Amino acid sequence: MTQLRLIGSLTSPYVRFVRVVLAEMDIEHTFDATLPFGKMTEAEIEAINTANPLMKVPVLLTPDGPLIDSRVIVEWLLAQHEGASSFGAGFPENLARLNALTTLYGVLDAGVLRFLMAARHPEVDMDSGYMARSLERITHGLAWLDGCEDIGETFGPPEALLVCCVEWLKRRNVYDVAEMTRLSKIVNAFANRPSTLATRIPKDA
Repeated sequence: MTQLRLIGSLTSPYVRFVRVVLAEMDIEHTFDATLPFGKMTEAEIEAINTANPLMKVPVLLTPDGPLIDSRVIVEWLLAQHEGASSFGAGFPENLARLNALTTLYGVLDAGVLRFLMAARHPEVDMDSGYMARSLERITHGLAWLDGCEDIGETFGPPEALLVCCVEWLKRRNVYDVAEMTRLSKIVNAFANRPSTLATRIPKDA
């Protein structure tokens, strides 16, 4: 009997990160795919809000209760299944790889903010104030990652989130890293793994 149940949308890069990790570690689970934010059914909203006080995905339901936040979920999976897979073994191997993961979360958070504001509040000037700062954060964060020599050699948590982040930014027309040669090379190297292929955002989503 499957004891883990993941709740989240097919379009969320945070949910995708967890799904990639689950696939890489070959962890048995069920996946309850919800509609994207703003289109969820009442039943989906109730299930998420009941499990997560922050009312967002992903949520991982475990025998010991729910886990919320993709980073916490991944850390828990790595700890609970230590030694079961080479994926994430020993992570974080050094502080640079830990900082890379944190930087990717910051870039993604800024990207999601820009996407939602542009879609829901077209009256907002995206090039001034905090919105301008969010773009600066994305650019600066990705530039740092482009020069980080501690990512890209193996496929672990930073590389998995990198693929999820960069593909989402491009798909939603938030940012294109094409000019960042090294980052693009890393993403292309890992974009067609079974785990990343199986979790890619559907073309019609």
